[in-house]
Amino acid sequence: MAGSGTNSLVDGTGTGSSFSFPKGITVDGLGNVYIGDFSNNAIRKITPLGVVTTLAGGVLLPGSINGTGSGASFNGPTGLAVDSLGNVYVADYFNHKIRKITSSGVVTTFAGSGAQGYLNGIGTAADFNYPTGVAVDDSGNVFVADYGNDVIRKISPTGIVTTLAGSNTQGSANGTGIATSFNKPYGITIDQLGNVYVGEQGNRLIRKITYSGVVTTLAGGTSSPIYKDGNGTSAGFDFPAGIAIDSSGDEMYVPDVANSLIRKIKITNIITVTEPALPTTKGNLYPNPSKDEVYIQLPEEMRNQLVYYSIIYDASGRPVYNYSYEGISEVVKLNIAGLGKGLYQVYIISGNYNMSEKLIVEK
Repeated sequence: MAGSGTNSLVDGTGTGSSFSFPKGITVDGLGNVYIGDFSNNAIRKITPLGVVTTLAGGVLLPGSINGTGSGASFNGPTGLAVDSLGNVYVADYFNHKIRKITSSGVVTTFAGSGAQGYLNGIGTAADFNYPTGVAVDDSGNVFVADYGNDVIRKISPTGIVTTLAGSNTQGSANGTGIATSFNKPYGITIDQLGNVYVGEQGNRLIRKITYSGVVTTLAGGTSSPIYKDGNGTSAGFDFPAGIAIDSSGDEMYVPDVANSLIRKIKITNIITVTEPALPTTKGNLYPNPSKDEVYIQLPEEMRNQLVYYSIIYDASGRPVYNYSYEGISEVVKLNIAGLGKGLYQVYIISGNYNMSEKLIVEK
C-alpha cells in the first residue's frame, strides 16, 4: 500500500513514500489509515488511494511540543486509535503521554504530565509509564495499555484518568478492577459492547475486560513461550503484541511476534468461565414500567463515586445498552427510548458495588 522499504520520512504515493519503524496503525470510517511512525516521531496518513502525508510531527527533534502539523513533536509514537469525529489518539511512548490530534492536525496533550509514574487524575495531572496501546469507544472513552505500570487505564471524554484494571504489580490474577494483575500489556482493542481486549506480552495471554472491569483470560494458558492452537486457555502464544477485532465483534487477530505468526481467535468458540461478581446492593428504579427514560436512586454506599457505569441486558442475557458518566450523584437518569418493549435487567456499577434491578419497558 505504501512505503519504499527505506528508513526515511518521505511523503508521496504508494512506494514513493518512506517510513522508519512504523508501529501503530488505525483506520477511520472513510478508509484513511493512520500510522505511528515511531523513529520519525510522526503521525502519517494514507488515503484509500495510497497518498501518504504527514498529519503531525516529523520535522522537529523528539519532544512533546503541542501545535499544528509539523509544529508539534512526539517521541516514539506507538499505538493509535481514531474516534467517530476523526480525532486520532496517540500513545506517545517515551513522553509518557496520550496525545490527541484533530482532523486538521492540531495536537494537544489529552492526558499525562510527562513524568514516568503511576498516578490517576485529570488530564496532565495524571502519570503514565511507557503507554503502548490505545482504543476508543463510542462514548469517547479512551483505554490505554499502560505497559510499564502493568495496568489498563481509562480516560473519560473530559480527561479523567482512572484505573480500569490491574494492581500496578506484575501477575496474571483474574478478578475485578484493581484486584487483578497484568504483565506488560501491549495491544488493546474494544468491541461494540464495550468489552476491552488486551494482548499481554509478559504473560503471553489475551485478556478480556468487561465494561464493569471484570477480567478473565480469553486465550493462552502459560507464560512460557509456546506455539499451540486450541480452545481458549489451551492455546499458546509467544509475545502477542497488537490486537484487532472485526466489525462483527466475533473474530480477533493477534500478531504473535516471537512465533512470527498472525493468529485468529473466534470468540464465540471459546468456552468461558463464570465471571466474578461485585457485591450487590439495593436501590430504587422508577418509573417502572417505563417508556423513554428511567431514574435510579443510588444506595448510600454508591453515591460518593466519581465514575458510574450502566449496563442493560435483554431477556436473553445480551447487553443492549451501556454508558459511563461522571460526577457524584444520588440519582442517575437513563435514556431508554431506543429499547423495545419487554423485560430487561439493569446494572449500575460504581466503586466496589453494583446495583441490579428488573425493568419493564412499555411502548
